[in-house]
Amino acid sequence: MTPDIVHKLSAELTQPVTTECQVVYVFVQLRKLLDTRTGNAEARYESLRLCCNWVVHTSLDTNRVAQGIVKETDKLYPSLAGKTLTDSQKSFFRDKFTFQKLHDELNDFLGTYSLPTVDGNRWNSFVACLLKVLEDCSLSFKDEKGDLKHVDEIVVSREMGDGRETDGRAPKVVWELRYKGQPKLFLKTTLQ
Repeated sequence: MTPDIVHKLSAELTQPVTTECQVVYVFVQLRKLLDTRTGNAEARYESLRLCCNWVVHTSLDTNRVAQGIVKETDKLYPSLAGKTLTDSQKSFFRDKFTFQKLHDELNDFLGTYSLPTVDGNRWNSFVACLLKVLEDCSLSFKDEKGDLKHVDEIVVSREMGDGRETDGRAPKVVWELRYKGQPKLFLKTTLQ
């Protein structure tokens, strides 16, 4: 099974990834490979596994990693809104909201199978397609205990209108932080 998956991924990643269908296919195949691994693959590829799940669900409300991101964002919200984040808090947001960790994990994982990596304009195109898939698919936390006070849902989208979707430049990413269905704060990030 593993050689077949690697062969399919190699064929797909040899060409530019320019469609939502390709991104979904790549993440589904990556998930299959992740499921065949033992040891510390769960922790080592946490962001990669999260995206493998995210691309095939409309909401990640039972995923442990997604819930952790939402809970930590809720906890840090007063500092974020007040612009008083510490360096370690800024590091959390960089790790989770710029897709850099996903990029690093993706290329590391691909390298373990001698598969083509996704860098430069190829990464920009890949993540632009990923954003199209993830739009309006939230990371959320069903707060049955009432512990969350500021953020219980995070939705990602891409900022439209500047041609970045097609010219190879890194897309601008917009993260909407919501509480009880209402927008609370918008964060804009870039990949480069």
